[in-house]
Amino acid sequence: MGYKTFQVDEALQFGQVPASLAGHIAQRKRWNIGHAQQIVAMLSSRSKSLSSQLRLSIARNGFGIVFEEIGCLLGFAAVPLLLFCGEKLVATSSPNMVALQFILSLGQVLLTWAYEFLQAAYTGHQSTPFAFLENKWLAGSNVYAILRFYFVSRKPKGSFITGSSENSFNHKTELSLCMRLYRDLWGNGIFYSVILLTFLLSSMIYSSISATGKVEGVFMHTITTIAWPQLAHICALVLKNLSVPMIYLLDPPKYTARAIPFADMGTSQLKAEEDVVQGEAVQATWKGIW
Repeated sequence: MGYKTFQVDEALQFGQVPASLAGHIAQRKRWNIGHAQQIVAMLSSRSKSLSSQLRLSIARNGFGIVFEEIGCLLGFAAVPLLLFCGEKLVATSSPNMVALQFILSLGQVLLTWAYEFLQAAYTGHQSTPFAFLENKWLAGSNVYAILRFYFVSRKPKGSFITGSSENSFNHKTELSLCMRLYRDLWGNGIFYSVILLTFLLSSMIYSSISATGKVEGVFMHTITTIAWPQLAHICALVLKNLSVPMIYLLDPPKYTARAIPFADMGTSQLKAEEDVVQGEAVQATWKGIW
């Protein structure tokens, strides 16, 4: 449409990020519900004023984001199922062919890591490998929020606006241990991550133990199942992803309050809303959380 976008490397306005796991999850739910609404909105007659190309682009973007969440939800669940099947994942009985495929598989994993590092270096910004998996442990919670929005209730409880004083997730009320576990595990959908993490760890143990009774031998069965480079790599990524909420529950991070120096701001600078300025600016962006 003739517009250009660019990045300004300076703070034009100070705000407040969610200071709790519940607030972070609520924010992500709101974003994903919004992406799902892109698809429906572009099919509405009220969007006829937009060009068909623009409508298709917006709808395709929303569909891609929602489909990615569903893909992670199903993909994470598929990994333990592969291990629980108890069968080797490489269709060959020749030790030489297994060795060759093992080397090729290991090379593919190493090239994948090399690509991730090169991609991060090309952007010029500090980033971690496989950053696209950030917050994918919330896939189950996000998909559930979308389904609930369209089939149960279109009115979410409270305000989801980040930093707003009307957002109940920003209120620093002390809850009992049982209430915090209920809120985080059930209310925020982390229960799915707990079950899936337990399921994955159990399948990895089962795959290791079941190798003792296989005809091809312990070593051959192990390297064609749990120790196969690509599967081991996927297991490591899924474990790291699903362990994020578990680590938070066991050892919640401590956020340091920071006073925002607005007193000496000039008239040319933008000011944040009063209810955000008077609050605490949390020095955490949840960057690197998977």
